[in-house]
Amino acid sequence: MTQPQERREVLVSASQLAPPGAKEALKIEDYAWSGDLNRLLIFTNSKRVWRANTRGDYWVLRSQRLASSAQTGRDGGPPSSLMFAKFSPDASRVVVCTLNNIYVEDVQTGLVSRLTSDGSDKVNNGNSDWVYEEEFAVRDAFRWSPDGTRIAYWQFNTTDVKNFALIYDTGTPYNVLTNIPYPEHGVYPTVRQIPYPQPGTENSSVRIGVVPAVGGQTRWIQVPGYADGTTLPAWTGRETPTLWFSNT
Repeated sequence: MTQPQERREVLVSASQLAPPGAKEALKIEDYAWSGDLNRLLIFTNSKRVWRANTRGDYWVLRSQRLASSAQTGRDGGPPSSLMFAKFSPDASRVVVCTLNNIYVEDVQTGLVSRLTSDGSDKVNNGNSDWVYEEEFAVRDAFRWSPDGTRIAYWQFNTTDVKNFALIYDTGTPYNVLTNIPYPEHGVYPTVRQIPYPQPGTENSSVRIGVVPAVGGQTRWIQVPGYADGTTLPAWTGRETPTLWFSNT
């Protein structure tokens, strides 16, 4: 029996992955194709958040050319500050989380719509707190609707979560003992305050909102008995997301 021969085809060459003015191609850490394979979303220059490298820079390859997709972040954010970017169903836009807020960017025009504005050190829109990542492996917390008109997202509020003091032993000749990201450099230990609920204390308050992809008011999902429960959005139709629950 004759085995069919394998055929390889180069879809994107290294030269296409070099940003304008750069001598080297981007170092791809992850990527996602659009449904028609005409556009490519590239994740690079990542940094660690808790246990995984989930923040970095995103680029879009379209019409054989690279286009920066909020590469240096929004709100004056630094490089490597973008999280969980994803194409809309028709790949005309990219939604991304940065500095605890959510934005949508038009791939063709570069026009950006800001969907949330209350993100802060205590309020996470579109990305989880430490507990949900550690215990439930939840990091990416927003989704497109199937028709591309809305975004469903989690909001985590850690206002009522008390801080746990962690000591950092950093710098030569010390190593990071706590395995927590962003240690300060130097030979003296430092203390970092991490929102961390001990057993029997308050967890984050969590709710789900649905916001138009062009911007506008968020509609908060009302779920009797689960005002601060654990919920996960997943679209099943054009109108309403399905929610999964578990008490915390």
